[in-house]
Amino acid sequence: MLSWHNQNMNICGWVDIRKSTDLMNTMFDKKGLHTGAPRGFTNGIGQIVNKQKKVPPSKHNNRLMAEVLALKFNIAASALQVTPKGFGELVYEEVDNPLTGLMIKQIGLRADTFLTYWKNVDTSVFYNLDTTIRKINLAFNGDIDSTSFAVRTTLKGYRSVADVPFLRPNPGVEPVIFADDRSMEAIFSSEIPDVFALHQNYPNPFNPTTTLSFDLPTTGYVNLTIYDMLGKEVNILLQNELMDAGAQYYEFDASSLPSGIYYYRINVTALSEDDEYSGERNFVSTKKMMLIR
Repeated sequence: MLSWHNQNMNICGWVDIRKSTDLMNTMFDKKGLHTGAPRGFTNGIGQIVNKQKKVPPSKHNNRLMAEVLALKFNIAASALQVTPKGFGELVYEEVDNPLTGLMIKQIGLRADTFLTYWKNVDTSVFYNLDTTIRKINLAFNGDIDSTSFAVRTTLKGYRSVADVPFLRPNPGVEPVIFADDRSMEAIFSSEIPDVFALHQNYPNPFNPTTTLSFDLPTTGYVNLTIYDMLGKEVNILLQNELMDAGAQYYEFDASSLPSGIYYYRINVTALSEDDEYSGERNFVSTKKMMLIR
């Protein structure tokens, strides 16, 4: 993994070192590193608006922003196979952490959401994101060892996932891979679906766990509920959960339920910065699944 933590970078081996250097320069000034308290994109009075060509500490000193940027570089390096593939799809697990169960790339997108939609977000949310993403960025930090220089530099993994107690593999999800050198914006925007969708759970039938997946073309408040054959509510999985645009996954454990047919229903209220999203504002969909003991 690229050794880049809060702008302390070793960018040797990046696909295009000039692009990395240009981006690095937007984060520095005479004050050095971003050390400010983690928070949303606010200048202390209101939301920061308009495109910002540079975000050095003198303009917006925010260590969470720096950690998120480092995380996205690491995800991009993995997707471009500069570092071992599948980093963004690893699952984070930590007891009592609200981010547990999310893929690394989902945590990055969630941080984006709260950085932008910072109003009424508790300070603890930003501090937890900062601490969690910092741990992830440092999980594979170590000496760089190149394996190939034929077409472009590729780097060996420094540490096995098995040696990181708060991350686990995600064999049910195919890693995002790009064969060519694309910009960061292209890599992340390509993951955003065009329309809302609720997919069939997998596996189905199942015992006792199954994965529910759905697509969000924009940020929104999500409700995900399980019903029995009679339409009785038996489990609320998500209740007004603010979720990021992208492909979303939820692992449902039905250990406490008897065998039978159940329905899962999603209800989404869409949000969009500056009201740019022009699609439907509310999405509702229901699908059937079967639990067999």
